[in-house]
Amino acid sequence: MIQKGRTYRELGLIEEVTHTVHYKLEDGSDAGIADNVQTLTFTRTAEADPVTGAISNYGTWKAKGGDTTIDAVTTPNKDGYVASAKTSTERTKCSSYG
Repeated sequence: MIQKGRTYRELGLIEEVTHTVHYKLEDGSDAGIADNVQTLTFTRTAEADPVTGAISNYGTWKAKGGDTTIDAVTTPNKDGYVASAKTSTERTKCSSYG
């Protein structure tokens, strides 16, 4: 039987892709600007053997809400901070690595 308390992640049914924009000064120190974190969630179905609890017949990964895009982020303005890029690069058609 499936062990109680196992999470969807432990069962291999949910994965997240996280993209973080972290702002640093030229010397590598923190710029004092909050990180921009975006997370995409992917789920899939599977079957559990009623006797052994073994998981099999995994379904296709599907993006939550159909969202597979990491949005471009505009660099915030901060006195004394000069960005190397005005925006981060948008990433489309992201997928779970599973």
